[in-house]
Amino acid sequence: MEVTYYGNIIEGFFWVFVSLVFFIPACKRQEKHRWFCLFGAGIFFVFGLSDFYEACTGAWWKPWWLPAWKIGCSIGIGLMIFWYVRINGSVTAAITTLRNRQK
Repeated sequence: MEVTYYGNIIEGFFWVFVSLVFFIPACKRQEKHRWFCLFGAGIFFVFGLSDFYEACTGAWWKPWWLPAWKIGCSIGIGLMIFWYVRINGSVTAAITTLRNRQK
């Protein structure tokens, strides 16, 4: 097996782990945050599945729909960033929220 095969498997498990980081708090959040967390869990889980499939094909560009799958997930991650800013009211409020969580 190639290094790229194992790299994609590791990356797939990483994204599945990130999806769990979003899914677990969804049970405790308010409604607007719950949907954000569930959307994030779904996007990152599907993104992880694309890496497992990429490991089987050996390339991200074949079949033709695999790059479309990855682009769709990337757009979903971009939407999450905008959604997060919208939930917090502004970019500065979102940054302040993140800094307060680190303390």
